[in-house]
Amino acid sequence: NYVKNLTPDINELLETEETWSFDIISLERLTNKRPLVTLGYKIMNRFDVCDFLKIEETILVNWLTLIETNYRASNPYHNSTHASDVLH
Repeated sequence: NYVKNLTPDINELLETEETWSFDIISLERLTNKRPLVTLGYKIMNRFDVCDFLKIEETILVNWLTLIETNYRASNPYHNSTHASDVLH
């Protein structure tokens, strides 16, 4: 399970994911500028996307990882943090 591998700090922050005050910059920091997989998984898990699509969790995580990997962390705006913020 992807969530079991997250640090306590990340899990604590994700508890606020459903609020308007969710701090995407903190998630960026805690995930070493790779927040999209973590937030994407959390949101899609809430809506049972894997069950709906009849896919394994690893497929969802791999797909989110592929998307995030193709963002350039050096881009100050259009990066995976921006994508995560839009997703949120």
